[in-house]
Amino acid sequence: MAELFKRAGIDYEMTLRFPWNRLQTLAEQKPGFAVFSLSRTPEREPKYKWVGPLSEIQIVLLKMPGSPIQLANLDDAKKYSIGSKDGSVGSQYLINRGFELHNSLIKAPDKLKAGKFDLWATTNPSGDYEAMQAGIGALEVALTLNRVDLYLALNKETPDEVIQKLQRTLDQMKQEGLLQKATQRYMNNLVGNKSTPPRGQPSGWPLGWFRPRSPSAALLVSRCYAGTAAPRPSGQWSGRPAPGCRWDR
Repeated sequence: MAELFKRAGIDYEMTLRFPWNRLQTLAEQKPGFAVFSLSRTPEREPKYKWVGPLSEIQIVLLKMPGSPIQLANLDDAKKYSIGSKDGSVGSQYLINRGFELHNSLIKAPDKLKAGKFDLWATTNPSGDYEAMQAGIGALEVALTLNRVDLYLALNKETPDEVIQKLQRTLDQMKQEGLLQKATQRYMNNLVGNKSTPPRGQPSGWPLGWFRPRSPSAALLVSRCYAGTAAPRPSGQWSGRPAPGCRWDR
């Protein structure tokens, strides 16, 4: 994401905030704000302007390794307790289908391990990444619910020329294979259980909001839960990362 804004010539600052539901509200209601990575659902479509897709994720129900839970379809999951992060795509997917969830803002993998709920509605690969960062290790997929593309979602008042510039730049980066390389580095970190993210990205799957330094700028956030950071002219990060987050220089 840092490379996208650098190439597009758009100044921005990154702020790490929580909870995720509030980040979406900020990007929806405050001009000059944006959030990534966000799935482009019919409910969200009219709320933002969109740049992407950035990547694809799978909405999944995860279980602890060795769990006897077997799901042939979504109806089978109704007899189990399910945890999810409030406002996440996994949460919305299940609520729209009549499920009642245990909303867990933080430490969902730990709560799954502790038996607070039987299944965790989340997305992969970020779900696996969070579980590994929590020291739990890889979880098992009980059921894959859907596959969705992720986007950068910007406030509706963002000028169209900014949207077009970002989209053209993203398309060029895809042609050069930069997104595929970043994804591969991320997956290598996941497999190796490392905390250092791809260059220019905070640890964990990128999610958050950002605030512009000028009316034509946009911003972005990561899914680390506290702290602020802004890119320096050198491309390094200033500010103090959230606990468990590191900036790769």
